[in-house]
Amino acid sequence: MSLFFFLVGVFETQLFPGNIFFEEQFNPALINKEEFTLAVRMESHFSLPAVRTYSLYSTLKSYSINCISFGNELYKENTVKTGIIFPFNGRLKFGFNLGLLNYWIKENCNRFSYTVGLGVRYNYASFQCDGWVNNINFPRFSDYDYLPLTYSVRTSYSGEKNYSFNFAVRGQGSELPFFNLGFSYCFYRLATLGVGVNTAPVYLEYLFSFSPGKLIVGYAGRNHQDLGLSHSFSIGFNL
Repeated sequence: MSLFFFLVGVFETQLFPGNIFFEEQFNPALINKEEFTLAVRMESHFSLPAVRTYSLYSTLKSYSINCISFGNELYKENTVKTGIIFPFNGRLKFGFNLGLLNYWIKENCNRFSYTVGLGVRYNYASFQCDGWVNNINFPRFSDYDYLPLTYSVRTSYSGEKNYSFNFAVRGQGSELPFFNLGFSYCFYRLATLGVGVNTAPVYLEYLFSFSPGKLIVGYAGRNHQDLGLSHSFSIGFNL
């Protein structure tokens, strides 16, 4: 158990997206107003085989809800976030989210806090620029357990709806920022393959999804600096 707490700080796994292809759960400005979406994901961390991450992400019109549970029978981190989008015009959107945070240690403690985040997206032809700032209220659970402010600025270029380039600058508090970049390609509008690189420290990210009709089945992975190799399996719907 002591090794587990040495490897993972409180909510460390939720400070940044699992990889560059999962920005929506961190930026409330990316909600698609015209669709109902539902995605359920399970993530396995190979260096900690007893630990799992389960998440549910759903959007409806201008609203979103995101639920995440990480841990095992001895330690759990739980997050419930709700988001809302405010379109400014056809190109510019703003978003706001509010989340309840809880971490629990068996026979030790059960602590709560809340988090506030802001997001923005700007579209121009095939280019998109978006950014978010989370934990702007510096959530505290105790005198020594708190979450730092995190931020990201990302640019994307999509060509003919079948490939995209992504580049992001991310950071935490006053620490030096790190970089994320990725490329994805969609085959016949049925399957998407993506690969990316993160520099904190250097590790690969990857994505494969298959979407026959409204159903989306996906696999993604990354090498987390503390959790080691992680694999994520998901299933979702767009209506």
